[in-house]
Amino acid sequence: MNEVQGETRFELEIRRLRDLSRERRKVPILSRLEPVKNLRHLLVKHGKAFVEAARADLGKSPGEVLGGEILPLAEACRYLARNARKVLASRRSTRSPLWLADQQWVCRMPHGVVGIIGTWNYPFFLSGVQIIQALTAGNCVVWKPSEVAPQSAEILANALREAGFGKDQLVVLPTDRKYGAWLCDQEIDFLVFTGGEGTGRSIAGKLGQKLIPSILELSGADPLVVLEDFQDLELVRKAIWFGIRSFSGQTCIAPRRLLVHRSLYEPLFAPLRERFNKAEMTRLATPGQLVQAKKLVDDAIRHGAPISGGGFPESGDELAMQPVLIESTRSDLLACLEPCFAPLAVAAPFERIEEISTILRNSRFSLGASVFAGDVDDGLELGLDLDCGILSVNDLIAPVAHPGSPFGGRGASGWGVTQGEEGLLAMTRPMVLSLRKGHYRPHFDQAWSGKDHRHDLWALLRIGHEKNWLGRLGGLWTLLTRGKSPF
Repeated sequence: MNEVQGETRFELEIRRLRDLSRERRKVPILSRLEPVKNLRHLLVKHGKAFVEAARADLGKSPGEVLGGEILPLAEACRYLARNARKVLASRRSTRSPLWLADQQWVCRMPHGVVGIIGTWNYPFFLSGVQIIQALTAGNCVVWKPSEVAPQSAEILANALREAGFGKDQLVVLPTDRKYGAWLCDQEIDFLVFTGGEGTGRSIAGKLGQKLIPSILELSGADPLVVLEDFQDLELVRKAIWFGIRSFSGQTCIAPRRLLVHRSLYEPLFAPLRERFNKAEMTRLATPGQLVQAKKLVDDAIRHGAPISGGGFPESGDELAMQPVLIESTRSDLLACLEPCFAPLAVAAPFERIEEISTILRNSRFSLGASVFAGDVDDGLELGLDLDCGILSVNDLIAPVAHPGSPFGGRGASGWGVTQGEEGLLAMTRPMVLSLRKGHYRPHFDQAWSGKDHRHDLWALLRIGHEKNWLGRLGGLWTLLTRGKSPF
């Protein structure tokens, strides 16, 4: 099959989904949840195959796959099975105003055909959650997996099919990179994209021309802040090293800016510098990441910033690098301004809380943040000023896996959320149903017969919204006696 035939085939598949989407929304929620329940058990049944696929594609360890992908995806399945029916249920609106006198319900309606452009760093967890939420909400889905993780895409697609998500609700595109841009040109109703800031901006512009709404999960440059009263420095060292080394730093919410109170700075980093300098090379997934990491390190060296680690092989594995720690208070380093998907972080001391916003002022990203504080209330208070999508106090990265919590950022980190109740609702649109009984429709009168009800409307306005009770009683008197209004 040549490329033109392939694209034509998938255009027909999307057209078929559009025709099926109206019927799909009528399927009861309990029936839509059956494949989700099945998928949860299949993640256990095929756990070894999932681990082997991610290792072959990305070099992930079994622990990274199980703890960072399979277990969180299974928990997301269980969350939907337990909560989706309630979350998506129609609800009665608040009591109608007296002058409106109708009854209203708010229903959650699926978008229709949802396109999902998946990422490679967490090919099971991120794509899996987005797919099952979209399908649970009653949509049909067109999924374009990442070309960087083809074996992972195949094993997940097979599991989804085995679970019961048929071709009448899920179309899986080839992993070929060109199909991401191609999908944005198709007749879809909603798009979810996970990837880099630059690609996200391009997609947003293209979708904007067609007025197609979207969720964009983009880059991050997350701060990790250690306040003066947090004395367990060994725990912080473990946290930093975990964040830097977790999947070789190829995580959008990995810590990139390490801000530590000056009294703790040297005791904290003295052992860490040695660990960075002695660290083994770690492998990245794509050449572009290595090019970007080298660019950020070279820029820091030109500005005289002390560097720990950061070695790059002169020959051999072109995707390998040593984790790198850059120490600088400058906020104009490229490492502070540009996204990075590598084991790299910039550290700086601070003395007053107010300095933190100054150090971070040039960052365009707003995804996650971590604060280590002895007084949890102080950590929470600071976190509210960091303007992030998820704040972790005395932890990092792992809390994102909570199946009931939304995940997303703002600014250069994108918009919208996936996961949890808010993520499930984002896969739908609200539709209002209004019902009014009887035959009294005074608002029709002026257009039909020229009769208006300004006096009654004035009285109702006073009854409902006068500042004091005397004024409200005056409005009631006007209504009962058919008194005149000032109009």
